[in-house]
Amino acid sequence: MSACSNGWMVLFILSLNAFSVNASAQQVIRLAVPEDVLQDVKLFLNGRSIESVQDYRSEYSRRDVVEVVLIQQALKLGGLDNAVELVSVPSYARGLREIQQGRIDLSGTSVWRLDAMNYGLQFSPCLICPGEFETGFYTREQQLLRYSVRDKEDLKALTVVSSRQWKRDWVILNQLAFKEVIDVPNWVAMVRLLTRGRVDLVMAPFQPGEDMSFRISNTVRLMPLPGIKVAFPGSRHIAIAPQQPHSLLLKRALSSGLQILQEQRVIRQAYEESGFFNTQVKDWKQIND
Repeated sequence: MSACSNGWMVLFILSLNAFSVNASAQQVIRLAVPEDVLQDVKLFLNGRSIESVQDYRSEYSRRDVVEVVLIQQALKLGGLDNAVELVSVPSYARGLREIQQGRIDLSGTSVWRLDAMNYGLQFSPCLICPGEFETGFYTREQQLLRYSVRDKEDLKALTVVSSRQWKRDWVILNQLAFKEVIDVPNWVAMVRLLTRGRVDLVMAPFQPGEDMSFRISNTVRLMPLPGIKVAFPGSRHIAIAPQQPHSLLLKRALSSGLQILQEQRVIRQAYEESGFFNTQVKDWKQIND
């Protein structure tokens, strides 16, 4: 091939790249966000722009809420200033299927790496790396004094609610000694059973604040059983649709932006201020193997 031909080839490739970037700039980026998270994101932002968020403390702050903000911040830092649409999905599994089928571009909250792989999805660098994911068992404030749990043997008289779709949670809970593990499709249904007294406990990330509690309504507050926690293996990432024309650009921008946020310690700050990384439980007993 002549030098002239080589030059034309380079120009052709550059023009394709430019076209891809320009097309991507017009593309609305769709994020899958669970229904309950979507409501709290709106309350958390309270009119603030994504770029202006520097403080992740709020009564509406929790792991998945701050992740929706972090992902959008990462995309902008990575060079994509596209409009973002938060698409409500009723469950974790539904969100993964929508991304798999290309109807949604990214998960708006982190997913387990193995789940992303099982659905054939691409994924970002880890937001939550192995060994960092810990949760507690929450119950209604009025019921807290009824339960004295020091190890998994004390769980034999208690019931817990979760979802089979949350595969890691489901496996861990069924390895413990609960009287019963009840299956419902999503977080809203779990809370409903708990507040109605139909189940004793729900497993949930620790919350910010001195007592790590959170309110479900004006009359219902959930509190963690003190002294015990559960540790999860594996890492969590942002899932990326594999077959979209702009998927590679999304992955590059997301990876670049997340790296900047990691270096600036913004991701750790967000997880700490939301209560998810919680120093208050560092000496609590891990009751699963």
